Amino acid sequence: MASIALKGTGVSPGISVGPALVVERDAAPVFRLSLGEDEVEREVRRLGEAVGASRTQLRAIKERLSREMGTPHAYIFDAHLLMLDDPLLLEGAIEIVREQRVNAEWALRVVGERLHSLFAEFSDAYLRERSTDLDDVIGRIQLNLQGSTEAPSLRRLPGPVVLVAEDLRPSQAAELDWERVLAVATDVGSSTYHTAIIARSLGIPAVVGLKDATRRIPAGALVVVDGIRGEVVIEPTAPALEGVRLVQEEYRREEERLGAIRDLPARTRDGALVRLEANVEFPEEAATARLHGAEGIGLFRSEYLLGRGLRWPSEDQQLDVYRRLLEQMHPHPVTVRTWDVGLEAFGPAGPSSPNPALGERALQET
Repeated sequence: MASIALKGTGVSPGISVGPALVVERDAAPVFRLSLGEDEVEREVRRLGEAVGASRTQLRAIKERLSREMGTPHAYIFDAHLLMLDDPLLLEGAIEIVREQRVNAEWALRVVGERLHSLFAEFSDAYLRERSTDLDDVIGRIQLNLQGSTEAPSLRRLPGPVVLVAEDLRPSQAAELDWERVLAVATDVGSSTYHTAIIARSLGIPAVVGLKDATRRIPAGALVVVDGIRGEVVIEPTAPALEGVRLVQEEYRREEERLGAIRDLPARTRDGALVRLEANVEFPEEAATARLHGAEGIGLFRSEYLLGRGLRWPSEDQQLDVYRRLLEQMHPHPVTVRTWDVGLEAFGPAGPSSPNPALGERALQET
């Protein structure tokens, strides 16, 4: 086939070439079944068991991810566990089962649509994108309802591949054998996606927002993923491959050059010493900042904690995040931007949006 170039958004720099492994999202059809009065409580128990199984799976994934990739990445699944415990999800589905006398799968689907509508109302793009976490959680419960012993995984990849997916969910990303992933290309996504954060921290090129890559890239096709220009080339020509090789060599030399000066003091020509600190939005980025020579966190945008679950983050949860930030950056300082919300930001289940005056009224604490 002729060489084809797809344009997207580069979210993790670098360039890689390899065979495409196209991941299709398997969505089993969900039917609405009417229940007899004597079947309702059995269906409620079945839903509770599926949620319990999902909780066990997520905790196991979090523990394994913490061991293999470090605590910062495991934090992703705290949000998933919070979603499982949110009354809007489980209690909402149970209410539908009892009131409408329908099967758990259908009730979960109805609740999912309601919650997606709530996410769509957020003005903040990051908060809206947390609907992908909701998809992941609901999809896992549905699989357990269907009798799966465990959620599907990508632990056993056939070899070094370029992963092509519609939307690589966090649980899929956590279970991946990243050592065999040359690059990532997805139809949707942005730089705030958890997958993009993980790819950046591991130095794996990634391009998102390709719209129809899963439809246009044949399984096994040779592809080039350019995370710098945000481009994916399908079946590159021989001259193009030679160009890739040259770019990779240039990129490698640049990485070596930057690595050699990373620990040198940042000093101006007139001798003034400058402290280089990183601004971060997610706890996961602290380790990456430290790896690249940051001498502290100049600003942690704590308002993004509001998007980590369907409930308002408790004091203990916030404390845990701040403690881990300090541990990762020790002995360097961490500056946290505090936030407040007006009464209009509260809904029945917690926050609906951060107060727009946050930027004007916030204090900085170390």
